Amino acid sequence: MSSQNSGVNSSRPLVLSSGGKYLEAETIITEATRTVPLSQYTLMGKIAASSKWTPITNTTLTNTDGSQVPQGIYMGDDIPAATLAAGDVANVPILVADALVDASLVVFGKGPTGALATISAASVITMATGLPKRIDDALAERNIFFDQTVAIDGSEN
Repeated sequence: MSSQNSGVNSSRPLVLSSGGKYLEAETIITEATRTVPLSQYTLMGKIAASSKWTPITNTTLTNTDGSQVPQGIYMGDDIPAATLAAGDVANVPILVADALVDASLVVFGKGPTGALATISAASVITMATGLPKRIDDALAERNIFFDQTVAIDGSEN
């Protein structure tokens, strides 16, 4: 018999594997209606025409401009709502490939007004090809995988 600590650890990093490919000087597009901060570790899509990033939300899942496809995770500090409402935010870091990440830390689509998204890693998006694909499968194509480890409280008998 062994005893296990709770898996809940606020100091656990998002990226659990060594490495990871980051783009350090990316731009997040203006969100004029944003009233809540953009959280660190938010799942992001990239608008094809502008190459600017935007959070994936319930609304963007139906877009056809590329922003509906998860292509990375925002790695910087929380961005105040006023900053995003005032204009594009430049020079932000985005994790774009080659990482195992803690699924419990990824922020799925908190919208500009703070409404919680009803999306998850299992949500289905429409790819540029018109074919449906789960969010976690789309990220797997970029070698970003979710660690779905379950926290265990108490002791094991």
